[in-house]
Amino acid sequence: MSNPACNPEHQKKHEAVRQKLMELFDMDDTLLLDLLIKLQRAAQLCDMLDTTVTDGIELSGPRWRLMSRLYIEEKLGNLEGITPTVLSLSQRVSKNTISSLLRRLEEQDLIHRNLDPIDRRVFRIQLTEKGRSLILKSAPGRVARLNTLFSGLNQAEKGHLLALLDKLLTSLLNQVHSRQFPGQCPETPAIRS
Repeated sequence: MSNPACNPEHQKKHEAVRQKLMELFDMDDTLLLDLLIKLQRAAQLCDMLDTTVTDGIELSGPRWRLMSRLYIEEKLGNLEGITPTVLSLSQRVSKNTISSLLRRLEEQDLIHRNLDPIDRRVFRIQLTEKGRSLILKSAPGRVARLNTLFSGLNQAEKGHLLALLDKLLTSLLNQVHSRQFPGQCPETPAIRS
């Protein structure tokens, strides 16, 4: 499969679109638009490549990270489970997204929900034995795939990219704080399930 970005026809089309954007919207250049599009595309590709299948069970990156959090909590001594609200905050996703992620994990028999014995309005989420086994079995392969995602960069480039992303995230969070978005926690941007 060839890289469309290296295709001369693609490059010609991209340049025509870029020129038309500049003309229509009175832009000096499209650098920032190109940057935004490439960041979004890189995130989409990382999400796509972060989905794994272990023992015939498909796990997206967000579902795997949720299960990892539950497993780590167990190892830290939290045997009662975690509430969806705590998971939502820790995973930096909306409550709706957490509900969707949890529903899919429950359908796969990887987690279960128990009513909190003190507050019967609250559920506590725990791994099932099947979920625990899957996390342990899939961790080495997942770590290897994560390393592969960034294998096109050397160590110095990875550090530089991380520093730039940290700087960008700080700037974006400051902008979100200054706008005071109602009902949203700026530290918890929504991600796809």
